[in-house]
Amino acid sequence: MSKQILKLFLFSSIFSSCFFFANVTQAATTIEAQVVRNQAGSGSTLISSGFPLPPGLVTEAMINNGTIRVIVSGAEVATNISALRGRHQDGTLRSMLIQFNYAMAQNEEINAQIIIDGGTRQFSDPTYQRPTFDIVNHNNIILPTDPNYLASTQITFQSLLPIGTATVAEEKQYTTLADNRFDALAISGLTGTARYEEVRAMLSLWVRSGNIKYFNHAVSYAIDWLDYSTPGSAASPDCKADEYVNPDGRAVTSNTTCGLAAEWQFARVLSYADMYLLTGYRDFWSIVAYNAQVQQAAITNQTIATTQIIKLGGYDLPRYNYASRYGALIAAMMIDATIPISGQYITARQLDWSDQLEWTLNAIDSTKWDLQWLPFDNGSGTVPATGAAVTQGGVTATVLGVYSLTGDPQTFSGSAMPATGYIQVNNIMGGSFSAGALSGISVTATGANISDYRQGMTGTRSNSPRLPNYSSDTVIPSFQMVFVTNFLIDYYLLIRADNRIPAMVKTNLDILLSQIRPMAPGDTYYGVNGGTWGNPIYGKPYSLKNPISNEDANPYELPEYARMVAFVLKTSGEATVNGATYSTWYERLIDTANNSPVGVLIWQWKLFGQFYGFGSDAPWMMAQNSLLNYGPSEIRIPTQWDSIPDNEITLNLRSDVDNSSATNTTDALLTLRNSLGLSMDGTAWQASATTGDVNCDEVSNSTDALLILRYSLGLSMGETSWCE
Repeated sequence: MSKQILKLFLFSSIFSSCFFFANVTQAATTIEAQVVRNQAGSGSTLISSGFPLPPGLVTEAMINNGTIRVIVSGAEVATNISALRGRHQDGTLRSMLIQFNYAMAQNEEINAQIIIDGGTRQFSDPTYQRPTFDIVNHNNIILPTDPNYLASTQITFQSLLPIGTATVAEEKQYTTLADNRFDALAISGLTGTARYEEVRAMLSLWVRSGNIKYFNHAVSYAIDWLDYSTPGSAASPDCKADEYVNPDGRAVTSNTTCGLAAEWQFARVLSYADMYLLTGYRDFWSIVAYNAQVQQAAITNQTIATTQIIKLGGYDLPRYNYASRYGALIAAMMIDATIPISGQYITARQLDWSDQLEWTLNAIDSTKWDLQWLPFDNGSGTVPATGAAVTQGGVTATVLGVYSLTGDPQTFSGSAMPATGYIQVNNIMGGSFSAGALSGISVTATGANISDYRQGMTGTRSNSPRLPNYSSDTVIPSFQMVFVTNFLIDYYLLIRADNRIPAMVKTNLDILLSQIRPMAPGDTYYGVNGGTWGNPIYGKPYSLKNPISNEDANPYELPEYARMVAFVLKTSGEATVNGATYSTWYERLIDTANNSPVGVLIWQWKLFGQFYGFGSDAPWMMAQNSLLNYGPSEIRIPTQWDSIPDNEITLNLRSDVDNSSATNTTDALLTLRNSLGLSMDGTAWQASATTGDVNCDEVSNSTDALLILRYSLGLSMGETSWCE
């Protein structure tokens, strides 16, 4: 027995020296936090939430080595900490899941600190609990409180300015009005007919303020969304996805649909990605992965991407393309939502993410409008096929389509030729057309070919046979250009700073700005009194017609375009468009008079998402000297998962003897205790055939304990008998 005591003494001495040295030489980072119980009742309850992390702060090794500690009300608590999927560009964690039990009452708030790399935890880790619907719904959380820290984490995949650090006009739009409308909508609950990342908008306010009210509403709203996005098990044909997207069998309202949002309901994937990182709930992760697969599984090369991402089918609107073919890619990249999940009509495959993203960007770039309009009369016969040649003397061109009016749907090939109308053409060679007969088509040109101010626009087909989207109009709704353009901006800032993107965004923006004019008598909002928010001056038509529509001009879309202006100003520089500089346009667009709740808008969560779900980082952009080449120089390759979160977890009962999801000095001491034949009752030791056997010799002894200690200190295991 004296030899056993001597072993324990020597081991403890080595352990204490190493532990002390590690603590005094490491530079710890302390993050101020707050523990909040939202669940009804009082007493001990599980605190479980994702904790956002900035780039460069936490590595997976720190998680595995147990060098992150949680202090609540001045005392360390026994905590289980695990890495969530998703990485920053430098490979460090975007978020970690923190779980511990604590006694407190509903709505109680307790100060806490997270100490990063400040020595190993004092207590054995409690058992990990997979986040479930009930755990997320209880929303008992530990979260950072400092807006400066929160902004540094980029948890909404944006760079944001803390409240009070932007200009007066920016604060009025992005803080005062946003908070005013949040409070009103939290009471009224008006949702609207579409979804535009409202949850992300709420989280942006939380990040900028640290105010937990925004976070709490984001959680409850995202939970409500899940019902709509969850595949049902009774759909026909089979959804194929419910075992991944709803692995616990959550009750759903509709059991016969496959959870794929209609185009106007789709813009929520960035919000789902945010919520995975803030809750660890695997259903949020899987929904993002599912949508990415549905959109891209069939895109296997550049040729298919070019013909299908924008140019497939007859119903072609920027929002539709975003919702059905590429909009989930960036959200999936942020959280490594890479598992192949088959859908009702698609067979999933492992995507090559770098290729998928590059093919998609190339496909969008290939849609640049390159066209002119050739007016005609005396039409007869049938409409020729797209791609046919039309000539007049030495002038030639390629037919893109035939239209009765430039804003009408395309008249399909083989249909009767309209008596009058326009031929959409490109590849004009040999000069310009003029009035007179044409060859290759049975019409007479009534004048020269006419340019289009939308030349160079990307994100939709120039010769699309569009369907009516409102009333009898069939042209592009201008505001839908925000989807493709914001995707391009996010691609540049988050995926790769492709040098084509600034010019693409600038072209789309200039086209939108060219439509804005001072409102005049006859416009609905002319002379409206917007109360304390101001009186609107500028407006624009809803539709993106050529020539620019003289229909009613409205002001309420304008704030959606501020982010584009900020990006263009900081990548392409100042310029004058439609009589004003970009800087002037920015101030005009963020004016709260445009989207005033007095006399202009009846606000809904849909509108809250439109203004703040994408655009909350505009003030941060404006505060930068330049954004040119700001984004990554190359695409980060995400981890390719073959299972949903937690399904891959198996008990690692060799070195992780207490099943805490980390191997540390506690495991070494427990293994030593077991090797000495001491009772393991009352400890966290998890008995199994392999527990503590790290050299795979089928026994656990003091040699294993020393090997575990060596591993927990981060020393090389090369040339040892370590077998894990």
